[in-house]
Amino acid sequence: MGIFNVPSPRNVNWETGNLTNSTVLAMTQASATNSSLNYAIGNGGNVLVGYWFEWWPQLPLEQIPWEYNVISVAFMQNRADGIPTFAPQPPYTDATFRAAVDAIKAQGRAVLISLGGATGHTSLRRAQKDAFRDEIIRLCDVYGFNGFDINLENISVNSGDNQEVVPQALIEVKDSFRARGQEFFICMAPEFPYLRTAMGGNSYIPYLQKLEGYYDLIYPQYYNQAGDGISTPNGWIPNNGTDRQEDFLFYLTDAFIKGEQGFFRIPPDKFAIGLPSSRDAFYNGGLIENPQDVYNAFRRLDNQGTPIRGLMTWSINQDANNGWPFLTSYRDLIFGNPTHPPVQPPAPPPVQPPGPVAPATPTNLYASDVSTDGVDLGWSHPGGAVRYDIYRGTSSTNFAFIGSSSTIRYFDHNVVPGAVYHYYVVAVDSLDHTSMPSNTITVNIPAITQPPVQPPNICDITPLNVRVINPTSNSLTVVWDNPVSASGIVNYEVFRNGIRVGEVPVNAPNSFIDSGLAAGTQYTYTVRSHATSSHSNIATGQTQPGMTPPPPPIEPPTPGQGVVYRIAGEGSNRQTLTIINRAASGFASGWRLEFDFVGTPPTTEWPANWASGSGNHLSTTVNNGLPTGGTVSIPIGTGANTRISNVTANGVPAQQELVPN
Repeated sequence: MGIFNVPSPRNVNWETGNLTNSTVLAMTQASATNSSLNYAIGNGGNVLVGYWFEWWPQLPLEQIPWEYNVISVAFMQNRADGIPTFAPQPPYTDATFRAAVDAIKAQGRAVLISLGGATGHTSLRRAQKDAFRDEIIRLCDVYGFNGFDINLENISVNSGDNQEVVPQALIEVKDSFRARGQEFFICMAPEFPYLRTAMGGNSYIPYLQKLEGYYDLIYPQYYNQAGDGISTPNGWIPNNGTDRQEDFLFYLTDAFIKGEQGFFRIPPDKFAIGLPSSRDAFYNGGLIENPQDVYNAFRRLDNQGTPIRGLMTWSINQDANNGWPFLTSYRDLIFGNPTHPPVQPPAPPPVQPPGPVAPATPTNLYASDVSTDGVDLGWSHPGGAVRYDIYRGTSSTNFAFIGSSSTIRYFDHNVVPGAVYHYYVVAVDSLDHTSMPSNTITVNIPAITQPPVQPPNICDITPLNVRVINPTSNSLTVVWDNPVSASGIVNYEVFRNGIRVGEVPVNAPNSFIDSGLAAGTQYTYTVRSHATSSHSNIATGQTQPGMTPPPPPIEPPTPGQGVVYRIAGEGSNRQTLTIINRAASGFASGWRLEFDFVGTPPTTEWPANWASGSGNHLSTTVNNGLPTGGTVSIPIGTGANTRISNVTANGVPAQQELVPN
């Protein structure tokens, strides 16, 4: 009979057995022949599932007590091509690891290879399905595994094509072993919220649906889910609560095996409960304070005719390191208080060179100052590390080493705007011992937004409905409506007959009084936003006839009077500033040209050289003279958002003149 056949009803003593943590059976060659070791498969298949790993705290695979009759080896790691694989670490060789697995299987126990973990990232594509299938078969042939454990967490649950590739590959693997006449078990350890039907894409339900008829055991993780929990007749019970734990276990399991409260149904004969083995095996909820609560929950399930298979724990290593509290608390529950084999002291681990234990795990990894320039990472650590190694991955790439730091800070400057990255950190000591990975965080790099490209002379920030009102004999008032968008507008510029005659701040009324005009004369006006080169509609107005004030006395021209300027290429990355001297006298070589700007600081080319600048004001020396009637054109490199205004020649303001069509 296979290990996944369940008896009904269970023959269990519902009072907890001896809960002392003194000693438990360590597997030895002598005890391997004890007939009671057949109990795990001979009683119909109640299971105690445990995860085993090779990092600290280390425990030889051969020393796992016989009660752990399903052992899941954690975890597969990705090859360079992204296909998950496995290789044992020293002191094991391929041969000694295979021998240990074969000895465990000879006792009727299963040894699974596990994919996932909290920090393991897997993202498979459809084209990789055959390679993934073939690698699983190879690992089973080389190392003797007789099953597969899906422990995908976080973004790996639905990353890439995992929800399609992983189930299909496992179906083909199981069919292959069936054709050989061999067993291949498929198990899963989803965090229990991932089994809600409303989870959307980040769900285990596609795995369960595709593997219907193929999976053997599901043991949801009833831990590390903080305030998430289950509704009961006596109210909500969170996962991290320390009271009403019996009700939490019973009602959550009852919801699963009945498919109620929004959970996907899992038959009781394929169900076990996942719990942490000790206080150092979880971080936010799930440790059962009183083991009798577990016994009572199992009794209630049995009494209603829905007995489940058993328990799963993370991890065997931590259970051993803490004196086997989990095993001694629950082996009587799982195995009905059998006559245990003689208790023997734990066997010593394989001989290894002495050295310090692995460094403590970094905690509280966080990101700050996230920008398109990079990510500033920080974390907490009690010390004892000579460096910290930082790993980064994305939803489509596996975690990879990106750098090291001798402090608890690291700046990742090699980022792509708009990308989403996942990070974790490990501590490394002076002997190159590596800690367990820190928590994993997700960081969203902001994207670089480009301003929308506007077609020529069409712009949402162009002033609307320009018109002329209140004419007098020597003045006209120009008014306009707000543009569609005021974004980026500094002020409005008013042009009369193509010449710029004034500015109005954006926060002032939308009007401009143009005075000093000739009586009975028609004028045309346009208005533009300082943030664009697009002009408004043309408005025409005429002053009233009548007496006009006498013209001001004519004064001798001074340098700068009669000077106008034109700007060609406004709104582009390359503009040309042209100065036209219509004054009575010219300028000698070396005259000063100054102007204000908004936007990207401009640069000039020959015949001008920058001399000084302050804020948004620049001045330059023009190396060519400018006689009366002469012009000089200066190429200017700018950004498309650069606008030039308040041009002066030798300290005297010049008027802007529109570039002729």
